Amino acid sequence: MKTLVPVLLVALVVAAGLVLFYLRRQRTAAAPTPAGRGGRPAPGQIWFAAVPFDEGDDAKDRPCLVVRVGPRGAEVLKITSRDQSARDRYIRIPTKTWDPDADHRSWLETQPLRTIGHSAFRRPLGVCDKRIWTRIARTHRVG
Repeated sequence: MKTLVPVLLVALVVAAGLVLFYLRRQRTAAAPTPAGRGGRPAPGQIWFAAVPFDEGDDAKDRPCLVVRVGPRGAEVLKITSRDQSARDRYIRIPTKTWDPDADHRSWLETQPLRTIGHSAFRRPLGVCDKRIWTRIARTHRVG
């Protein structure tokens, strides 16, 4: 009986660890909510906004995915229609839910996050695909 107690204790600790590991992997950020006209952006939404270029001070109006929102602006990831299939930091993002007339694929740049002011947001386009949002939220530790 005395040798059985340590074995059961170890088994209990291992089981608890596995449960915690599973629960952490299943945790996802809150599902994105659709934006109303004139509303503020929220994480998981896709907006048309003035997104800065990688270099310089200029920006281009383009779709972007809102990752985080703060009092001074938001952190976003840019979306492009140029084929980026050969580049690791891009993933294909479904377009039809936020651009029903699109006749092309779009690509989401997963790095870097860009910070833009609230005034840079032009209009809401839609909500990010749940599978893509879960991946981005996990990568950028949202939620």
